[in-house]
Amino acid sequence: MDEVTAQEAQRLIEEEGARLIDVREAYEWDEMRIPGAELVPLSEYETDPHLVGDAPLTIFQCASGVRSQTAGDIYAQTHPGAKALNLKGGIGMWAANGLPVKIGPGE
Repeated sequence: MDEVTAQEAQRLIEEEGARLIDVREAYEWDEMRIPGAELVPLSEYETDPHLVGDAPLTIFQCASGVRSQTAGDIYAQTHPGAKALNLKGGIGMWAANGLPVKIGPGE
């Protein structure tokens, strides 16, 4: 699965309607999350790969980019031909680039 930088991911989300899937655990989500992301923990996604349906473009995200790579591989097997990208450096790189995050429990 190809990787995408934080800036390019933001552009794809805002301009092309890419879907952002956060595969971290709920406690991590409650600490910090990217606005508009959907939480689908990898621990659940591995047992039910239909938790993430087809979309024209899906970006997977975790803390650093490792779990999201695994999720993207699952997605590619479940949705042949679908376009998926891995957020390089995960939410850590997103925040380090000054892109918006929400802190604390919610959503």
